[in-house]
Amino acid sequence: MHPIDTIEGGLTQVEERLLQELTIGAGASKVRIWVGKPLTDAEVAAKLKGR
Repeated sequence: MHPIDTIEGGLTQVEERLLQELTIGAGASKVRIWVGKPLTDAEVAAKLKGR
């Protein structure tokens, strides 16, 4: 999941937990939260593979 809005200072633990619960509730089996520049599809795939 990539939050769209700019988040200065990162996410709080509560916000991270909320995003994890939302995505798991929507049917995701794994959740990774990315706070940074928007990623291309190739960058997402590489990050999911651990590169």
